[in-house]
Amino acid sequence: GARIGMVHDAGARTGRLARVRALFKDADAVVFGHSHLPLLERGDDGFQIFNPGSPTERRGAPEHTMGIATVDRGAVHFELISL
Repeated sequence: GARIGMVHDAGARTGRLARVRALFKDADAVVFGHSHLPLLERGDDGFQIFNPGSPTERRGAPEHTMGIATVDRGAVHFELISL
């Protein structure tokens, strides 16, 4: 029952949540990558954006990470896992 969008690059940090929300109007959440920097951000309406980071290339992240997405009764839950 959940709608999850995906995009490679969600753009600049400033205004990202609102910008991605506008691109994915019907989604409950959007997963993105590109920067390899882990991030979970939630808007006031419950919309979420999630970057799981990278298990292989940290780039500027403090550690290697990956993510798990779980959907339960239409609700999306993200978990960031440090490796």
